[in-house]
Amino acid sequence: MSGVRLCVPVTDCYAGARHDIDPYLGGVEFKGGTPPCPVPDGVDVLMESPHGIISDDLWVWLERQRVFDFMAARGIRSFACDLGPACRRYENRPTAGRFVRSYPASEVLGQDALIEVAQEGVARIREHFDGTLKFEILNYYPTGVYDHVCDPAFIHRFLDALDAQLLLDIGHARISAAHLGYDFAAYLDALPLHRVTEVHYSRPGLELGVWEDTHERPGADEALALRHILARAPVRHVVIEYYASPADLLSTVRDLHTLLVEVAA
Repeated sequence: MSGVRLCVPVTDCYAGARHDIDPYLGGVEFKGGTPPCPVPDGVDVLMESPHGIISDDLWVWLERQRVFDFMAARGIRSFACDLGPACRRYENRPTAGRFVRSYPASEVLGQDALIEVAQEGVARIREHFDGTLKFEILNYYPTGVYDHVCDPAFIHRFLDALDAQLLLDIGHARISAAHLGYDFAAYLDALPLHRVTEVHYSRPGLELGVWEDTHERPGADEALALRHILARAPVRHVVIEYYASPADLLSTVRDLHTLLVEVAA
């Protein structure tokens, strides 16, 4: 695991402690918008879309934000988007708490149709970008938007059809495992770990009794899950998805650095 690179998203949180964080970094990840600060030289630069390969919003975002031009100018060779959703259009509605939930605004597609739409999308992306493509697992909720796309068997089939890599978000995996009735470790092992080259590292939380993607600091359970994944997958990048406090981000960076050193020993 000596080749695993510690990464953070380019955010205001990172900007608040970047001079202390930079010595630990092997990569940064852009998530769209104007970068709030410079990034260090000599690190891997990744790009992640806020939209899925099935979503019509992906193409609006790519064109309006001139994403391919941005990636070319930055020399970005890795592009990730969600594996899903299960429909081309959806709408967000508030929950009883502080989160929103997505619901279909167009037909929920079957498995074959999802793969066909994804293949068409990849062909369009390849007209502009010939680097690495990754698809991130989503977090399952029983609304219709996540039908099929969080099921490990479909994820295997999808990635085989596209011959693509998997971005494994630990928080999303825990949420999907809980809502689909899996033991967490069993859910991880059911995924195509041989295709996992990037991990998103954060802790989800229970809000009003429901698992939500709260992006809290990783704890002991997340560290254990990460060790489990690193022992089984060809991971190249671990991205800390924590956004609240620059000081706590720095502490998490140091903790992850220690973990990666121990795993590599």
